[in-house]
Amino acid sequence: MDLGLPDGIVQILPFNPAWNESFTAEKERLNLAIGAQVVDIQHIGSTSIPGMPSKPVLDIGIAVVDFESAKDYIDPIVGLGYKYLGEYGISRRHFFIRGNPRTHHIHMLEINSREWRSHLFFQNLFERAPGFRP
Repeated sequence: MDLGLPDGIVQILPFNPAWNESFTAEKERLNLAIGAQVVDIQHIGSTSIPGMPSKPVLDIGIAVVDFESAKDYIDPIVGLGYKYLGEYGISRRHFFIRGNPRTHHIHMLEINSREWRSHLFFQNLFERAPGFRP
């Protein structure tokens, strides 16, 4: 799978197409656990950009309508093997990690938040960049 980053280690690897396959499988697990209750689930961050060298950790964005109501989704996500870290430095974000070494991050954000739009902008910026060759 080529995923995993031990704590305290910084590592960038060449793009691996298996990262998208790993995201698809994880999205299916998340959809089974909470899918009917969320607005969107996206593969975000550098591992989502074909050809982009990246840290070997999948970043998953989950869009919700309301931060407070999203607290109901914490236990089902923890049940999938994630550790819940609260807002973890970003206001109105539910943040989760999975794996030892870490393989997944979940950023649960309100659909209308600046942070959600920023994640999608980053991803879309590279997809639309003319002549982009990582």
